[in-house]
Amino acid sequence: MKILLLELSTSDSCARLPSRYSGAGPTMRRLVENIDNCYIAAEKSCFENDANDKCILLHKEDIENIRNNQPLNPYLFGNDYDIVVYADPILVLNTQKPQICWAPGAYEKVHPEIKHLLVHNLKWQKPIVQNQNTKIHEFVLGIDIPKIFQEYQKSNYIFHCGNHYELVHSDMAANWCRNNKIKCLFAGPIDDSFRDKFLNEIDYEYTFYLNQITEEEKIKILKKARCCIDLVTHEINGPRLSCKQSWAYNTPVISTNFGIMPEVINRGKDGFIITNEKEFLEAYHQSQYINQKVCWDTSQAWSLDKMVDSFCKVINEVLNQKD
Repeated sequence: MKILLLELSTSDSCARLPSRYSGAGPTMRRLVENIDNCYIAAEKSCFENDANDKCILLHKEDIENIRNNQPLNPYLFGNDYDIVVYADPILVLNTQKPQICWAPGAYEKVHPEIKHLLVHNLKWQKPIVQNQNTKIHEFVLGIDIPKIFQEYQKSNYIFHCGNHYELVHSDMAANWCRNNKIKCLFAGPIDDSFRDKFLNEIDYEYTFYLNQITEEEKIKILKKARCCIDLVTHEINGPRLSCKQSWAYNTPVISTNFGIMPEVINRGKDGFIITNEKEFLEAYHQSQYINQKVCWDTSQAWSLDKMVDSFCKVINEVLNQKD
């Protein structure tokens, strides 16, 4: 069985250590690196100079041709793949091979000719399916996390590593930390429209911006962090990468009452739901009493093994389906 994953964005990272933590590309690359005979095709710049023999480098015109309903070019992809998976629900690929479309976002309109739709949380994604015959499959959106629990010596600082933009309110988190003289470290890319607003709250006395850091640096900081803060204020359909990794390294999460977060956070056990600065301060003080093992246990819901197993189960279901 040979699986082709097709990333049709020209901006999402497909590197093993992506510069940005969003889009379908990073998930596809994790699947490729952990499933035999699984390959990824994307615009060459998306690989960020991290392509290997499981990567097919495309030009922008190749992607435009696919979007314009041209047949998948056998000179690019070969003709020996058994199934193709892509992430654009308004599109149907021009191929005779079985295809699965992954809808990575929420409330996405699904092309009526799509036969197989992949989601990672049907309840919260709520895809707009136009054809009652479209079959919906679910898989786990997992990450590489420690398989064995290990306790860490925690320090008195908060950490947040992720994409910083208006609806994540990293500026508010920094402001609250400054007001209460709590050390907080931030890392990751900043949206241009949010840059000044966020960096104005970085004083390098209590709040620090580390820029974009390596995965090794991120994990080293997470292991010692007392808690993570993620003040998202839009209806996310799954915990962000920063939250999953925080739990993986025994770090409780302070978040908001938006989207799926109240469902996944076991309040007072692996994190806290807050609505204001007073509740933030209380959560920070209570975080020192969190049982590290409980946080690690929470992270196992999004393990890499569960993602690979659930994804391969969907692939097999589609390939074995009798029309």
